[in-house]
Amino acid sequence: MRFRLFGFPVEFNITMLLLFYFVGQGFEPAAAVVAGLAAVLSILVHELGHAFVARALGGQVQGITLHGLGGVTRWVGGRNTGWPRIAVAAAGSVTSITIGVLLWLASSMGVFGTLAGLVLDTPWRVYLGDALNAGNSVVFFLAVFVWANTVLGAFNLLPIGGLDGGTIMSELIEKALPGSGRLHGAIIGLLVGATVAYLLYQRGFTFAPIIIGIFTIQALIRAVASRPVK
Repeated sequence: MRFRLFGFPVEFNITMLLLFYFVGQGFEPAAAVVAGLAAVLSILVHELGHAFVARALGGQVQGITLHGLGGVTRWVGGRNTGWPRIAVAAAGSVTSITIGVLLWLASSMGVFGTLAGLVLDTPWRVYLGDALNAGNSVVFFLAVFVWANTVLGAFNLLPIGGLDGGTIMSELIEKALPGSGRLHGAIIGLLVGATVAYLLYQRGFTFAPIIIGIFTIQALIRAVASRPVK
């Protein structure tokens, strides 16, 4: 499915169904769909954060694609290295976390009703079961959306290859080691990613370690391919 949003071309890849499957595990079918929609919207918000800053810095956003492993914003023009690239990379998580925290604050002030205030204990701790037991799909959607924005936004800032934090780290190292910084960053990102993936697997997570593995390997391949030939 393709459409334009705020002037940006947006595409939903068919693999997005995988996200619904993994996010919806443990829920009844109806709740799984609601959780999947909240997750998709949070990813779209994250990518829009990248897109708006890229456009503000003079770049041309070619498109936003949402897929089973998350999303990607493609942009060209402007300055796609150094501080501008760091700003664009950070914008996604800053947008996600800001929206998550603001919605939680509104909830804690009773804007969305008493139940929402109870379900959304903190931006990163939500009681989804309470919303489901009350049969309130709106509060359930809100809780998943807030959690996804806050927690996944923060997670994306970890210095792991393929994540925004990995991009930020690689660009900073590139400034110190021109020509080889991105490769060093990708190697560090691979090591950090392997550590985080192992810890998540030990705690019973299976989908996240797979995503981290794919992202870190792809980042390393890109870094090797883009290294200047001497």
